[in-house]
Amino acid sequence: MREFFSTKIGQQTIATLVTLFSFLFLYSGGTQGNNGVLMIGIVLMLGGMLAVPVIGFRHAKKSPK
Repeated sequence: MREFFSTKIGQQTIATLVTLFSFLFLYSGGTQGNNGVLMIGIVLMLGGMLAVPVIGFRHAKKSPK
């Protein structure tokens, strides 16, 4: 299991799960009017979505051509 999460696909899976988990915070913060929870959801969403291109770029530099 540890080898999977050290690969590009494994790291992108973690980023996808973080993005999906952020919807819980976005929904509950939006329906309850709680700005703090809403901001946590936005930060998780941005982090998860911006991590995928960074992971791809980092692994592209490591791969031999």
